[in-house]
Amino acid sequence: MKSPSDDSPSHSSHRAPRTGGAVIEFSPGSQALQPRPPRRRRLFVVLGLAAVFIAVFLLRGTSKPALVAAPAPSVHLEGNAIRFSEEFAARHRVTSVKVSESELSPTIDVMGTVRYDVRKFAAVGARSAGRVRRVFKIMGDAVRPGDVLADIESVDLGKAQATAESLRAKEIAAEANLEREQRLAEAKVTARREAETAKAEHLSLRAERRAAEKAVAALGARMESEVGILKLRSPIAGRVISATASQGQTVEPSSTLFEVADLSTVWVELLVFERDLQRVKAGDMAEMLPAGAKDVAVKGTVARVGDFVDPSTRSAVIRVEVDNRQGLLRPGQSTSARIQSHGPAELAVVIPKASVTFVDGKPTALVLVSPGLVEPRAVELGPDDGERVAIRKGLRFGDSVIADGLFALKSEIFR
Repeated sequence: MKSPSDDSPSHSSHRAPRTGGAVIEFSPGSQALQPRPPRRRRLFVVLGLAAVFIAVFLLRGTSKPALVAAPAPSVHLEGNAIRFSEEFAARHRVTSVKVSESELSPTIDVMGTVRYDVRKFAAVGARSAGRVRRVFKIMGDAVRPGDVLADIESVDLGKAQATAESLRAKEIAAEANLEREQRLAEAKVTARREAETAKAEHLSLRAERRAAEKAVAALGARMESEVGILKLRSPIAGRVISATASQGQTVEPSSTLFEVADLSTVWVELLVFERDLQRVKAGDMAEMLPAGAKDVAVKGTVARVGDFVDPSTRSAVIRVEVDNRQGLLRPGQSTSARIQSHGPAELAVVIPKASVTFVDGKPTALVLVSPGLVEPRAVELGPDDGERVAIRKGLRFGDSVIADGLFALKSEIFR
């Protein structure tokens, strides 16, 4: 029989949980070190690493970062001037030119419209009332003189042809009667008076026949052509630029059915302001840049300077004749033009047109004050010759202005 002391918890032994397959015996009163479970060991390791990271972070936060100097801008303002670096000048090829003083033969830039040469233009109409039977040519077709454009059934033409034929027959009969009366008069069978009457009748009928044939020709037909059929023919060589006739259409004598133009030569009518009229003379050269073909220049000669100034536009019409055998210009087309004036040359302070820019809508030049330093200066422009422009105010002879690289400098400062 067990004693009560044997069942006391103070004298009993306990088993520790298995660790790695081993069992550790210990008693509550034992002074020996007790081993930590593996789960607590991993927790201590994680906490230690976190402490290290926090310490490193705090140390880095208290240290001052090294100062890095910001690169100086390649272009910047110095008061009213613009400073740019040598690297910027080399990259954008910034160059300057000297302001010079020389004679300038100005050009005049204007706008205009292409027209056909009226001396090589024909409007073909019906000439009489009728109905279109057939159409042979349409817009864009090339034609030669005498080519049939269309034919029209015309009652008036038929009547005129019939009248002419009737008079021709009567004339033939009168001519035969005249010959008979002349023979009888010579034989003294009839009086001379009868022969004279026959002659007068023959002459009258001949005149009426000729008038009737002229009427047929005025209607655009020929006596030997088909009766009552009017053939519309082109009077000139060229191209059909308008065709309004259609089969079965009823037309009147005033109807214009076709327009034919020879476009090998055209006119360009330019509007020149009255202030420039004195500088334009007949024979001056002009260069046209048609809309839609800005890379193709067409040259012509001023043929006439207008005598009338339109009070609403304060301009006059300048007519330029242009050889258009290449077909670069079309009637009705708008074009810009530059007239090379042969007027007196002007002595002026000049710079390249490329040296002028616009700031707030005002013409401006960048004057080189010292190497790498330019000053924007407003200028007043005068006439130009297409490459150079006269400066009335703002620059002096000997100044240096930026030519190449002007746009790059402007875009850096005024963007």
